[in-house]
Parts: sequence; structure tokens; C-alpha cells
Amino acid sequence: MKIRSGFVSNSSTCSFIIIGWKLNEEEFQKLKEKLVLEHHPDLKLESDIYNIEDEWEEIMWNRNLPIDWENEGCEYLVGKRIASWSDEDTPNIDMDIKEIFEIFEEFKTLGKKYQFEGDLKLLGGSKSC
Repeated sequence: MKIRSGFVSNSSTCSFIIIGWKLNEEEFQKLKEKLVLEHHPDLKLESDIYNIEDEWEEIMWNRNLPIDWENEGCEYLVGKRIASWSDEDTPNIDMDIKEIFEIFEEFKTLGKKYQFEGDLKLLGGSKSC
């Protein structure tokens, strides 16, 4: 019988591919405010009773968002998730180039709406899941 001495991890890794942008914490906070105000236009950001995080959690719970995102340390990858898989899965990505171009066009429009800086990119990463 073998005995392992040392660090053993039971955590899994999930990987993803997003068509979108990298945002820093400040840019992501501004995006959250815009999305919350779209869902609740009567709210006032300056109000003491308004808590953006509570409203954000409600919107996230309902998954009523035009975008996906992943947190990568101090950056956020924001856009359209086109693939995701765990370390137990074999990635299986099957998309027409035409479909990818359509997503690019759709998200260029969203980028203008939400005033994202920079070019739209194909972004990938992994996280604990």
C-alpha cells in the first residue's frame, strides 16, 4: 500500500472560453451599476438604502443578463461564454465560424453600449470549481 505524504487537493478545475473584454475591478463595478440600473431604472445610486450588491445578487440569481463573465484574480473576463468544461470532461467545441462572427458583431454593439475599451478578443482561462 502506498501512502502519500504531502499536499493532496480534491478541488476540480473548470476551463472556459469567452468572446469579450478584460475589465479591471473599477470597470467591472461600473458595468454592474449599469446592469442593475437597466433592471431597476427607478433606483438612485446615491441613496443610502440602495445596495448595488444586493440588487446584483438578485439579477445574477435569475441569470437575467446579456453577458457572461469570469473572475481572473483582479481582472474580469466579460462577454459571451462559448465553451466551458471541467477537468473530468473532454472539451468539445463545435461552432461554425459564421456563428462566431455573429457573436463578435453582437458583442461589438454591446461593447459600445457599455463603453468597453479596446478590441473584442477570444479569451480563455480556468478556475476552481
